[in-house]
Amino acid sequence: MKIENGQSYQENGQFSGGLTTTGSNSTDLPFVARGIYIGTSGNLKVDTVDGSTLTFVSASGFIPGHVTRIYVTGTTASNVIALK
Repeated sequence: MKIENGQSYQENGQFSGGLTTTGSNSTDLPFVARGIYIGTSGNLKVDTVDGSTLTFVSASGFIPGHVTRIYVTGTTASNVIALK
């Protein structure tokens, strides 16, 4: 287990659950997501465990990575699931 920015996560393995989310501009996810699933394509703006803010343009399907926040502003994708 690894801890970064006050949140713990495992670096390897499969996801064990998830949370459907519409995102938040001010609140982190309740866990570090191991990946994001996007059901309906669009842009996805996220924060990662190293503090980076990234925007994936025309994203769809599964995006692996350690994500701490999904933004409302800058995100046009829908049916988004944060995987833990």
